[in-house]
Amino acid sequence: MIALCHHLRSKALMAFEMLGEDELEAVYTHNEVPWSCSRTGRNTGPDDDLCAPERCEPGRGCFRPSSRLVRRLA
Repeated sequence: MIALCHHLRSKALMAFEMLGEDELEAVYTHNEVPWSCSRTGRNTGPDDDLCAPERCEPGRGCFRPSSRLVRRLA
């Protein structure tokens, strides 16, 4: 399991409150939504790299772990 970045956002986040853990994980791991960064308000982070669960991870300078955990993408 990996932590998602605290700054990773999606317009679908409001619907996530109604989803169960398995449904939430499926949405994140299948990249079914457009992603953005709460620090920049764009689809790239402060380092100009794209925002997505598999790209916003530890080792990236702007990464801050959230309490949400998902399986690592294959």
